[in-house]
Amino acid sequence: MTLEVRQLETSITEAAQTLLEESDPAYLQGLTRHALSGTLEVELNFLGFCRHDNIEAQEVVRNTIARHLTHWMDSIHHLSLDA
Repeated sequence: MTLEVRQLETSITEAAQTLLEESDPAYLQGLTRHALSGTLEVELNFLGFCRHDNIEAQEVVRNTIARHLTHWMDSIHHLSLDA
């Protein structure tokens, strides 16, 4: 894995975490894994993490989301317990 890819993954992870922290918890709790993954992918692409013609960057976005999705879903669940 190149340094550039690692830096992109770090940026994606930080941006996704920020999106989740600033989103409506009730909305997030209603999403399935697939829906959350798709929503994050769309938002990250909107923020400019990859162009539509950059297949490699799209894969990095998807793989990073997939790698962290369980943790993020658990965090969303804990938000509902704290409320």
